[in-house]
Amino acid sequence: MLFSVLGACSGSDDNAQTEIDPAAGEFWETLISSDGSMLTARHEAASVVIDEHIYLIGGRGNRPVERYSTVTGQWENLGLAPMELHHMQPVVVGQSIYVIGAFTCCFPLEDLVAQIHVFDTSTGVWDTAGTVPAERLRGSAAAVTYNNKIYLLGGNTLGHSGGAVAWFDEYDPATGDWRELADAPNARDHFSAVMIDDQLVAAAGRQTNLPRPAANPVLTTDIYDFTLGQWRSTTNIPTVRAGTVAVGYDGEVIVAGGEISTSDDALNVVEAFDVDSDTWRTLPGMNTGRHGSGGGIVGRQFHVLSGASTIGGASETIDAEVFLLQAESQ
Repeated sequence: MLFSVLGACSGSDDNAQTEIDPAAGEFWETLISSDGSMLTARHEAASVVIDEHIYLIGGRGNRPVERYSTVTGQWENLGLAPMELHHMQPVVVGQSIYVIGAFTCCFPLEDLVAQIHVFDTSTGVWDTAGTVPAERLRGSAAAVTYNNKIYLLGGNTLGHSGGAVAWFDEYDPATGDWRELADAPNARDHFSAVMIDDQLVAAAGRQTNLPRPAANPVLTTDIYDFTLGQWRSTTNIPTVRAGTVAVGYDGEVIVAGGEISTSDDALNVVEAFDVDSDTWRTLPGMNTGRHGSGGGIVGRQFHVLSGASTIGGASETIDAEVFLLQAESQ
């Protein structure tokens, strides 16, 4: 069954979007395994894709690493991480998954995880690869890879009690070297960053603080151009929110789900940002609103996994759903 996404909108209005045609038959499909296996409910988790597999990692409470095969349609439990890890964006280097910039333990003043935890997917063994420099330690940070190095962006030094930062750092997993780069234009946490060609895109997120952790969303989309070594700020995200899943596909950053202080329910909104035109458009909404989810793209399939369906974390879900994206360059 074919799912498609509409073409990008034109114009320079910050809130310009292409609306969904309800007659187009575009929708998300519930992901059901071929053997009855299921993921473990969790939130403040994350996912990475390696070949045909999606690895679901972390979440409040020590949740197991789980692997979904898009070939067999089955889930596999790979055991627990060495500690509780949540509020992070893991990245892939070779066949290993690096977890940098995570929280552990308890709301509202979560502990910062200094160690860089590494999961070797070929052996199923966890190890550590040094630590984040003490003066740059934070959780709820975003991470991407570019030219064999890992880039850590933003995050929060005080859990949910303030402390959002705009820090931007380079880590070389081959040497263990760290380098501080120019701060982003906006401090933010509870977000994911995405690479589109030579540009890092940071969209959604917030500056978390008490008494209303979700009340300070970041509207601006920030872009770092590695070829120029410069930041720029551009079009605001149409639906402000944090705790989103963000992925890259065919020159766009797709942002799904999230939470905002004005809604008790998590959001099902899906929007895409075109890096070349600096414009946003609306995609079909998910069946289940969720935040703190895992997600990833295998081929043309955009998977969103688990998360919490209400603000905070009281309603973790085992739901997973998938959307078939339009073929690239169509």
